[in-house]
Amino acid sequence: MLSLNNNEALRNLSALVDFSNLVNSNLDLNLTLNNILLTCFSKFHTSKGIIALVDENNKLQFKAGKGIDRNVIGRFPTTQINDAENNDSFN
Repeated sequence: MLSLNNNEALRNLSALVDFSNLVNSNLDLNLTLNNILLTCFSKFHTSKGIIALVDENNKLQFKAGKGIDRNVIGRFPTTQINDAENNDSFN
């Protein structure tokens, strides 16, 4: 049983090293964000997600997404990072 846990840990570490090599080997933000999404998809067994980053005005800005309808992406709410939890538009 311990061998199975070790093998799983080694696979996870190997995937982490591969991912970090890929992310650190380029300066293309879109490639990096898309790889983050795909990694999260496989880990959490999901097919939809977005990445929103905080800009210099502390507003959330949509940066990458997969599996989300373009109409939803186009209506991504403009909100301050501190107000995001209370913004009903995210529901």
